[in-house]
Amino acid sequence: MQDINISHPIINCLEVAPTFTPTSTFIPSVAPTTIPTFNPTPNSIPASTDLPSLHPTSSFNPTFSPTLGSALQQTFQHPNVTIYQTFDIFNDSWIIIGGSTTISLYSTSSGGQDWILEKRAYDGFGLEWGYQNGSDDYDFINSLLVDQQSGLIYVNGVSAGDNFMGSNIGTQDIIFAIYDQDGSLISGTRTGSVNLNTIQDMFLVEGSIYTSGHSLGDFLGTNIGISDIFLLKLNASNISDFSGIRVGTPKNDELEACAATNTSLFITGSTAGSFYNISHGFFLFLLHPIFNN
Repeated sequence: MQDINISHPIINCLEVAPTFTPTSTFIPSVAPTTIPTFNPTPNSIPASTDLPSLHPTSSFNPTFSPTLGSALQQTFQHPNVTIYQTFDIFNDSWIIIGGSTTISLYSTSSGGQDWILEKRAYDGFGLEWGYQNGSDDYDFINSLLVDQQSGLIYVNGVSAGDNFMGSNIGTQDIIFAIYDQDGSLISGTRTGSVNLNTIQDMFLVEGSIYTSGHSLGDFLGTNIGISDIFLLKLNASNISDFSGIRVGTPKNDELEACAATNTSLFITGSTAGSFYNISHGFFLFLLHPIFNN
């Protein structure tokens, strides 16, 4: 290795700032404009005690001016946790809320985290009933919907424990359940693979329930990559009767959300692989044939 001959002294840039001497004088051909002065109005931001009231700062009169009709806040003390995850409304009559809790909220806690359902009044949010159940490990409700004709409540979620809607299959299984308007369990089923499986939104279309998720195991077929996405179609009258497809890349694919119409299913998520000759990114698919199965 040759030594580098440095003819100029080395300046420690962390201690001495270099001095720059321009070799020419720049004279702009366009005169600079005057920089505007901003004079903020003191106390223009409402104090936290003013919230949740809305305080517009201009003369604009919006046509959308909501007012607070009903409010509900529940508290917990760490390490106890109760979470609202999802909800649906039945014909402007009542509300179903799904979530999870670590305490004995509506019955004795089954384990680490149970899933909960609450039926509340549409106006005022008064509690009509509460339901709690789970395994000896964590259980979460991910999504629910109410059939606007029958009032039946369809719920999906995941479970890491045993003896909840069936025997344990893998590290995290998928749960489907149907409840009536009084909170009684009509039927429940459990499915998955030996690895982790998760489930997302679901929709009711013409007697069938459509939902989606991703799996690290061999759910609905052999692994394509690290994590593959899947779509399920369930019989709304018998949720144990379902079919599905599995797609993916050789890498990691995760589904985040889906939406449905009477003719189509939209799904979106992220991939570390390549669906269309582009590595990494998000995807949005529009699917028609699944509704014709």
